[in-house]
Amino acid sequence: MINSSITADTSLDFDAVVIGSGCGGAVAAAELACAGHRVLVLEKGKYFSLSGMSGVEGEALDQLYERGGIVSTEDTGLAVLVGGTFGGGSAVNWACCLRTPDYVRQEWATEHGLKRFATVEFGDALDAICKRINVTSTGISHNRNNELFIDGCQKAGYEVEDAPQNMADVSPGASGAGFICAGDRNEITQSMTYSPARCSCSTGSCTICRSVQSV
Repeated sequence: MINSSITADTSLDFDAVVIGSGCGGAVAAAELACAGHRVLVLEKGKYFSLSGMSGVEGEALDQLYERGGIVSTEDTGLAVLVGGTFGGGSAVNWACCLRTPDYVRQEWATEHGLKRFATVEFGDALDAICKRINVTSTGISHNRNNELFIDGCQKAGYEVEDAPQNMADVSPGASGAGFICAGDRNEITQSMTYSPARCSCSTGSCTICRSVQSV
C-alpha cells in the first residue's frame, strides 16, 4: 500500500493500472507483474490486516461488504453479497470454487457472441487459476449440519459430491473455517488478498493504492 507514503501531489510511473483487487483485478495484476511490468492496482475498498478483522458478523457486514451487504439485482429479486474490501468478493466468500459449466460457456459463445469462453484456452485459464489457489475436493471435512444433509441425500438415493474449495486447511477443526465470511483471520481461504494479489515477481512489481475518489 502506498497511500501512507504520499503526502502531496505526486507523479507515479507504471506500465499498467488495474482497477480493483478482486478475482479479476488481482489475477490481471499478477499476470502483468510476472510478465515484467510495473503495475498499480487501485482499490476503493479498505485493506484490513488480520488483526483488524473482528470476525463478528455485524461488523464484517459494515467493513467488508459493499453497502453493508444489502446489494440486490435491479429488480430486487435476488440479494447479492458483494465484497467491498481489498480482495473483493474473494475476501468474504466461502472458498467454494465451481468451474463455469460447459453448457454455460457454450451459451455465452453461441447466444451472446462471447466465443472465447468456448475455447480450449479458457479451460486452460481455469486450470491455471485452480492450481494457483490450490483448489481441491480431496479430504474435505464437514460440519455436523453438512454431515446430516449428506447422510439424508445418500439414504434418499441422491448422488453427493464435495464442492472444490481453495482452503489451505480442509481438515476437521480448521481454525476459523466456520467464520471466513466474516473475515479470514487465519489466512486459510487463499483469497486474492493472500494469493495472486501478492504479485511481485522477479521480473516485475505490483503496487497497491486505495482510491478514495473516482478515477
